Amino acid sequence: MSNIDKRALREAAEKASTDNHTQDEWFHYLRCSTPETVLALLDELEKMQAQSSKWCEAFHKAVSVGARYEERIAELERNEIREEGNQFLVVRHPGKLPVVKHCAGELEGFLRQLLEHDPMATIDIVTHRYYGVGGQWVQDADEYLQMMAAAAGKGEAS
Repeated sequence: MSNIDKRALREAAEKASTDNHTQDEWFHYLRCSTPETVLALLDELEKMQAQSSKWCEAFHKAVSVGARYEERIAELERNEIREEGNQFLVVRHPGKLPVVKHCAGELEGFLRQLLEHDPMATIDIVTHRYYGVGGQWVQDADEYLQMMAAAAGKGEAS
């Protein structure tokens, strides 16, 4: 903005806008409020409004990007590899096919219950991938059983 003394202009306008202003105060205000001053103030206002619009646009864009990141983070958290509940048990009974069980509740209590039911059972505890997409542990259990069968087949062949 040009060299307008805004403080002097404000003071002149405030004094001239009171009900008991003097004629000198009114004329001082009119001398301060030249067309050049008004145009300079309007130019500055337009410039500030344009900047404000740019800042608002940048803010809304940042909020939008932030919301997308929050959605992506939530999606990744739903699909993350989890440490809790990522074990399955392969219970082998003599003379029977192995059975895959997913641990329900606390592992120690679950194992105790299985062994009370069949003290001759052999139990393998296998940690698996869990991606938050149901059924992944079953796929891993099948892979484990196939590995065991392949290993057993090699053992029989020797």
